[in-house]
Amino acid sequence: MMSKVILDSNFLMLFGTFRGDLFRELDNIVGRRVEKIILKPIYDELQKISLIGNSKTRKQALAALKIIDMKESTRVDIKLKQLETVDELIIRVAEMWKCLVATNDGELRKKLIKIGAPVIYLRQRNRLEVKGYRG
Repeated sequence: MMSKVILDSNFLMLFGTFRGDLFRELDNIVGRRVEKIILKPIYDELQKISLIGNSKTRKQALAALKIIDMKESTRVDIKLKQLETVDELIIRVAEMWKCLVATNDGELRKKLIKIGAPVIYLRQRNRLEVKGYRG
């Protein structure tokens, strides 16, 4: 069975700075091919940033959107509940699906680890690390 990994917007925006293929590295760190999940609100967030962010974040968001369209990933049309943040949605889905989350958001990482959800994050701009996953 293929593992699922929810990709957070800030993780996807690393494509411009990461030296290597982030999607391949996700497979490598988990030890098998993983299904890369893009939740609709995360995709929408990237589109919004690509239009109204500063020039650096706009470029990063555009690069992330381009990669999502080029690489094999699964977009999931899931809606935010009333007053729910994107981070809360990620936590809810990770708990429901018992899956990994790729994020570089420190606060979100702490919350995910607290509920027992494994987290993948970037260390030193060139290496992914996983916390809480026992393949």
